[in-house]
Amino acid sequence: MPRYRSNNQFELFGLVIESEESLSELVPIESPTRLEPQITIRRGVEGSDAWSRLRPAVRWTLPSGRDYLTSHKTENGYVLHFPALAEFYVDHAGTDIEFRALAGIPPETVRHLLLDAVIPLVLGLSGHDVLHASAVVTPHGGCAFIAETGTGKSTLAASFSSAGHSVITEDCLMLEADEAGVRAWPSYPGFRLWQDSLDRLRTASTTRTLPLAHYSSKRRLLSGRFATQSHPLSAIYCLKRPLKSSGEDVREPRVESLSGSERVISIVHHLFCIDPHDPTLLERQFKFVASIAAKLSILSLTVPDDFARLDEVREAVISDLQTRSSAVA
Repeated sequence: MPRYRSNNQFELFGLVIESEESLSELVPIESPTRLEPQITIRRGVEGSDAWSRLRPAVRWTLPSGRDYLTSHKTENGYVLHFPALAEFYVDHAGTDIEFRALAGIPPETVRHLLLDAVIPLVLGLSGHDVLHASAVVTPHGGCAFIAETGTGKSTLAASFSSAGHSVITEDCLMLEADEAGVRAWPSYPGFRLWQDSLDRLRTASTTRTLPLAHYSSKRRLLSGRFATQSHPLSAIYCLKRPLKSSGEDVREPRVESLSGSERVISIVHHLFCIDPHDPTLLERQFKFVASIAAKLSILSLTVPDDFARLDEVREAVISDLQTRSSAVA
């Protein structure tokens, strides 16, 4: 895929994204000198024999069992197919993305697929690691929340924002580990929330929302406090709600330790991986996971199944982080 240049440059995860399409969710880079992009994006016209599918790569399914994403390794890189929506073509290095949307698919839907699925997957090809997680900054360190879809990690992050704390990301978290620890890079400002979460968080600053995608009733909430630079991370909480079928009655937030294997498995389960069949990619990502598990507190956070208890959950997290930071000091 040939490299090309566009006048539209944006920042995401501290990286320069260049796109011939406007990416209104991202922060534009306004500089008299155009920076060298890490990722370029363009709209494709026709397919190519270079994208002949060689083997399956990753597959995501909806709760109904219907495919949401299927991808294949190709001679040129990868093709990511969202049935009845769009296809994205990515080179081996993860630096060039070409897309073709079906007729009638709204631009916001394409941007949602690109920003919240394609780019987090593609970053693995260039040596970056992204978790399906939200993350916030507190007076006692940054922390992230990983959870199954629908558990409430975005709502919890939004509640931190409402309480005056900065949000690093609402859903996709890029991490970097070195001798000093682990740093979390901000994605883009905004939340993707269901109506019940919006109702719970409703204030004068949360009245304006935008559509997320034509097939989803979630809305984009653009107001809030958002980090503009990377922050050190202290802990990752595995957010859980009691299963209604279990009859468990959780009356207050509960933070518990995880075993060594549980720590690793929880991170692996929420790691964006474009090709679980590529041994070189898997080896690099498992080394990353082992490093993260060794450097961070990774804990279970069980919370009441009640949005009215969000303040208690937030205070429990801050209190736990304060205790841990005091112990280290």
